[in-house]
Amino acid sequence: MSLISKIVNLFSPTAQKTGEDNGNKTGVTSRRMREACCAMAEEGVVLLKNDGVLPIKADDEIAVFGRTQINWFCVGYGSGGDVKAPYKTSFATALKNQNEIKINGDVMSVYEDWCAKHVPDEGFWGHWPYSFKEMPVTLDFVRKARESSNVAFVVIGRAAGEDREQKLKDGSFYLTKDELQLIDKVTAVFEKTVLVLDVGNVIDFEEIDEFGDRIGAIVLAWQGGMESGRALCNVLSGKVNPSGRLTDTIAVDYDLYPSQEFGFKDYNVYREDVFVGYRYFETFAKEEVLYPFGFGLSYTSFDVSASVEKKENGVKVRVKVKNIGERTGKTVAQVYVKKADGMLPKPARELVAYFKTDELESGEEQQRVFDISEYELSSYDEEGATGYKACWVLEYGDYEFFVGENVRDSTSVGSVRFDKKITSECHTACSPQKDLSVLSRYDSANSLCADLSQFSGKETFAEFKQKMDGLTDDEVERFMHNLEYTLENYGWKNCVVKAQSGYLKERIEQNMPTEIAQNKDLKVSFCDVKDGVATIDEFISTLSDEELETLCHGDLRMNSPLGAKGNAGAFGGISESLRAKGVPSAITTDGPSGIRLCQKASLLPCGTCIASSWNEKLAEELYSCVSSEMVEKGSDVLLAPGMNIHRNPLCGRNFEYYSEDPYLTGKTASAVVRGIQKEGVASCVKHFACNNQERYRYINDSRLSERALREIYLKGFEIAVKEGDPLAVMTSYNKINGVYAYHNYDLVTTILRKEWGYENVVMTDWWTKKAKNPLFKGVDDNAYRVRAGVDVLMPGGSRVRGKYDGSTLKSLNNGGLKRSELQRTVRHVLSFLLKVQSVRDKIEK
Repeated sequence: MSLISKIVNLFSPTAQKTGEDNGNKTGVTSRRMREACCAMAEEGVVLLKNDGVLPIKADDEIAVFGRTQINWFCVGYGSGGDVKAPYKTSFATALKNQNEIKINGDVMSVYEDWCAKHVPDEGFWGHWPYSFKEMPVTLDFVRKARESSNVAFVVIGRAAGEDREQKLKDGSFYLTKDELQLIDKVTAVFEKTVLVLDVGNVIDFEEIDEFGDRIGAIVLAWQGGMESGRALCNVLSGKVNPSGRLTDTIAVDYDLYPSQEFGFKDYNVYREDVFVGYRYFETFAKEEVLYPFGFGLSYTSFDVSASVEKKENGVKVRVKVKNIGERTGKTVAQVYVKKADGMLPKPARELVAYFKTDELESGEEQQRVFDISEYELSSYDEEGATGYKACWVLEYGDYEFFVGENVRDSTSVGSVRFDKKITSECHTACSPQKDLSVLSRYDSANSLCADLSQFSGKETFAEFKQKMDGLTDDEVERFMHNLEYTLENYGWKNCVVKAQSGYLKERIEQNMPTEIAQNKDLKVSFCDVKDGVATIDEFISTLSDEELETLCHGDLRMNSPLGAKGNAGAFGGISESLRAKGVPSAITTDGPSGIRLCQKASLLPCGTCIASSWNEKLAEELYSCVSSEMVEKGSDVLLAPGMNIHRNPLCGRNFEYYSEDPYLTGKTASAVVRGIQKEGVASCVKHFACNNQERYRYINDSRLSERALREIYLKGFEIAVKEGDPLAVMTSYNKINGVYAYHNYDLVTTILRKEWGYENVVMTDWWTKKAKNPLFKGVDDNAYRVRAGVDVLMPGGSRVRGKYDGSTLKSLNNGGLKRSELQRTVRHVLSFLLKVQSVRDKIEK
């Protein structure tokens, strides 16, 4: 049986996607979980437009058009979505179960009858449908509905997922002709029309925008899990005031996104560099935005004010929010910085703080104080343009702060001047192997760049010095040496990022761990370590090479017999000899939207919905509920959160991830991690790093500057590691500047472990590619992985036969891999098992 067939049989996605209540709500999902799911789905709803149509009034009657009201998408596809929920509440079901909104039952009955006769094909792994064919609607049908209803709803749905990228085609990123005709007919008859988008990823809004005032309200109902229908009804009725805010920029047209190099087989060059999402649009193309980052409407209004003052090693920002409208509601206060111009080009805005208010009554206010460190305001200098190579540098100048309810409408609240300062010294790591041409910034107000149009790039030192009046000789020399510009378009430039040598081979050899002498005669069990009468190193000394190797991979397959049916695999005590010594196994389970087993479990809102709430407290509570379910179902590791950056709107797993912004991503992920780990289970953050497309993800090379890697694609992980302390990290499939993530010493050891201080387990994603080590002969494949610092191969075997390749022991026996490297890996695994058990023991007491 093929891998795809096994997955299909295990998780039966056909039962997953229907929007009907298909099970008992009690006995599987707790009331606490149901309410947390509903609250998160409510707070994730983003109201993009409202011309007074919403909330629905007591004397309104709505007619709902579009089959998605019944064939509702509760979540996306793949390991991040295929959860066997005990029930799922579609929009139509929820409308029938509530009393606040009057509905046109005749219209709904027609759709129910038609959908029953046209059951959608749910597809299979990697071949799921993006949307379902719409029911044909005549103008007469719409006019008949208008006779009794005064407000129309048009509901459109989309889904994408793992191994299933969105496409620039009708029915995926674009609306179909049938959908456009449905909107056209409905808006031609109804004076009040609400467009509801049941999606997990950003789709095209250009054609929607062309309807103009004919659409009175637009509701972005991110796939909200098993309670999404109920949550949406609560928002539409006014029972809940919408408070969701966009986590991505919605551009006028797809072609305007800067990440056009996307979806290629061999490699993608991240030419937009640090100018991702709103960082690009607010710097270069404000007019090309329909809905800015952080945007979202409410049924009430707020006044947001702030002050900023310099403090030791940073700034203090005091924010005050007041509800100046008539309704009770919440909002998100967002703090952005415009960093000082200098040798490093910088975006016009960067998010550095935010908070979701409590529910404020009319006239009520709330305050929050943020301490923002100099490190958080720094930029990474990979080449030494500032004089400090491989350092986070706070450049000299004025740092202006902006506060508001979205990036575009934020207003200046003051500036703080800093002197130049190194805030963190690093080491060149994961840098490009070839020179890259990336976007940079031209700013006529910048004294350094004011006369760039005069340069050819061939000037002598004296000529540079003359044209760049005011710079020191050292600054002129660094400028000449490190930066090259093309000035074909005034107002733009391409910065050539030079390939760097990190002396990787020498560093690996210099930092080999110390070997623990083997002592097989020592009578020590893992239980002795747990009880504190022996150390981990003493226990490791008793292990054979074969046992050491066993601890560095899983038990060869998904659906391990050691755990509940449908688990993702096991590692740790997967052999009889290890279990005899007291080593327990750890059972892993997908995923971000709930526990993916063959038994029923709660289906959570998708990642984008969670992040759109901007509510860390609620995210932590939601995943604390998941943690309790994990314990009940016998799982130890939840393979979540997924936290890759929304680099391009077509990425199939964007629904599973959070945002185009690394700060929001990191803060949301930290809250999720804390929630998961409350009950003695482990969170495994993924996919580390640059997993920004699904197609060709096993072989694609993400080529980017070290600065973009650190400031954008690693920053969220850094925040999650430092603030959430996840017990596990999963590497991605792809290469980063030519090296697979699971073979990447600098990614895992230099940055994650040494710079960030991470001490827990690192595992691979499921099934990896073999590779020769270009630096060390005979340290290939899994030995290559162990040397890089990646502890566990999951699920441990090949795709076909479920066998471990033996490359680790082979390399060890041939003198390539050091025993101390295997012991280092085992120490991480055993420490992980101790930490999980320690938390559970405390809870039980």
